Amino acid sequence: MVPKSANEIFLSYSPANMLGFIDVFRRHSPPSLSSGPLAKDHTQDHGLKTVPHCQPCLLGTQSRHFFATHRPAMTTRALFPTLLYEADLADEALLADLAHSIRTLALDDTAGRRWSRDHGYKGYTSYASLDDLPRRDPAFADLAKLLVKHAAIFATDLAFDLAAKPKLDSLWVNLLKSGGQHSGHIHPHSILSGTLYVEVPANAGAIRFEDPRLASQMAAPARRADAPDDRRAFVTVAPRPGQLLLWESYLRHEVLPGTAKAERLSISFNFA
Repeated sequence: MVPKSANEIFLSYSPANMLGFIDVFRRHSPPSLSSGPLAKDHTQDHGLKTVPHCQPCLLGTQSRHFFATHRPAMTTRALFPTLLYEADLADEALLADLAHSIRTLALDDTAGRRWSRDHGYKGYTSYASLDDLPRRDPAFADLAKLLVKHAAIFATDLAFDLAAKPKLDSLWVNLLKSGGQHSGHIHPHSILSGTLYVEVPANAGAIRFEDPRLASQMAAPARRADAPDDRRAFVTVAPRPGQLLLWESYLRHEVLPGTAKAERLSISFNFA
């Protein structure tokens, strides 16, 4: 039914819904609004899909207050969540051994230093030069065992249907100097990826994760400043020494430039 005049509003309520609305409105509105000619007009013709324009009832401050204080029965649920696994490696002796090994590699690994220089990496990484660290160094072997345990827990949380535990596929070290960064990227051909933070000085670069659906959100409005992490387009984590992070390898992330004078030491890895 088309509204008969500018003083009528088209409502898609069924008669039953309209009766329910009027009943709740009567019980929660001031007497001046829940009784009298205005309310009578509503109830006399509740079977129609048009209702006389009622500024205080449907469009005015009273209706806004009504809907603000009487939330309709409903639920929301999260679909396709992006999980970030966090743990603390409370083994100071192992962290000290790993820090010593990282600095030793940065001095001895000529191929790694050359690759870092050629690719503009401000510091050193063994990413492209060494693929056998757990066999080279007992500290990395001990770390590998711990990482397998954490990856198995995370895989369970993700409901992965695997015949065996995730397999540690690669592991490399990173020594970032002041101002160093790593641009946004993913880890292809892997299922889980992560980083252990060995030494993190104050004001060191944080890691920032990107909503994997971002490219599809062409018309999505900006989120409020107080939006929780699971509603944001980007989430930044300022790491601490001994912190272990794992995520699914498709999750795009980057290391932001830091201003710390000391070196930032970390170990990254992939599981297949």
